[in-house]
Amino acid sequence: MLEIIAAFFTICLFGLVTVGSIALVLIILMRKGIKQNRLNDSLPVETIRATVKSNAPIRLIRPKSDRRVFVTFETEKGDMKFSFSPRKYSALELKVLKNGDVGTLHYQGTRFIDFVKEQLETGHDENRDTYQDPE
Repeated sequence: MLEIIAAFFTICLFGLVTVGSIALVLIILMRKGIKQNRLNDSLPVETIRATVKSNAPIRLIRPKSDRRVFVTFETEKGDMKFSFSPRKYSALELKVLKNGDVGTLHYQGTRFIDFVKEQLETGHDENRDTYQDPE
């Protein structure tokens, strides 16, 4: 009987440690995100000429709906990579951007604000699109 109680106590203790560890990791990640948002909020919105370097979904080893999409812009300050959830990526219609598209990138710290493609010299206005973050 004592062995059963000891085994039960060990299992409960293991469960508490596991749940506590998961909770601690979640709290740390939340604090990191909040800290980054506050830092972004304190920075000015910057505008820079940029070229779309890569615009493709990154397939992670996760369920399809949990994929992240990264868009990399080449700027005079170096490459800038922004991460989007698939839902936000579709809402922003960034998927219509092509590698090599040139335009004006607006960002605030690590936060994407928008990207405006430059108009082609042909005067064709459909290439002057704004891709603004709906938030």
